Amino acid sequence: MHFKLKIILLLFLIYFQILYSNDIFLSKRSGEYYDNFGRKLTIDNFGYGIFEEKGIKSESFKIGQPRSVETTYKFTMIFGGRYYANTYLYFTDKNNCILIINGYLKYYFEKN
Repeated sequence: MHFKLKIILLLFLIYFQILYSNDIFLSKRSGEYYDNFGRKLTIDNFGYGIFEEKGIKSESFKIGQPRSVETTYKFTMIFGGRYYANTYLYFTDKNNCILIINGYLKYYFEKN
């Protein structure tokens, strides 16, 4: 019985090491993203973001949990004094994402 417990613990250790080294976590995707028109999306290690366009910054918004492995996030963003409740952030890969505001404004960002 003691041997089986060691094997199970070893498998859990390997499993969590694979998860920890994976770059799909939101915290591993933190950084500054830019589009072709000078817009900037900043994501920090704690799952918060700030959108900036023409020198105007949004209020800090919560995207998701730092250890989240999702590729799609829905949140509310306040930009220019207006609330945008149907805001989505899609990660297409490690260095690219798409920000969709109210279902029709689409911004394509690349990590710098």
